[in-house]
Amino acid sequence: MMIYHCAAVKRGVERAHLVGDLPFGSYQGTADEAVKNAIRLVAEGGVEAVKLEGGAEYADVVQRIVRAGVTVMGHIGLTPQSVHKLGGYVVQGRTGGESAAAARGRQGAGEGGLLFADPGDDAGRALGGDLAVG
Repeated sequence: MMIYHCAAVKRGVERAHLVGDLPFGSYQGTADEAVKNAIRLVAEGGVEAVKLEGGAEYADVVQRIVRAGVTVMGHIGLTPQSVHKLGGYVVQGRTGGESAAAARGRQGAGEGGLLFADPGDDAGRALGGDLAVG
């Protein structure tokens, strides 16, 4: 379904950087499956980048997707795809320090950007401008 929705958005935009969300189950298996699904979302959905949730535990998956030529956006904070694992809609990294630690856990993986969803008021200060993304 995500390919369908991304393709519809792509047809309607003139000037936007379109980021498609890799759905739950599309990158939690093997790194090979994650790469295949990311490439498919770019090729068929028309997105310029893919976004996936998680912290350092997905650094290897991010590296593989980036090596395949797909830009990856990280997602930290409120992670709705983890709702069942967390027992509800829970913000991971409620404090700036927790958000910064999660971001730093993937910074060497080659992400092209990072989405902070409700990261806590002091996240920017906690990062201190030292996060290398891209």
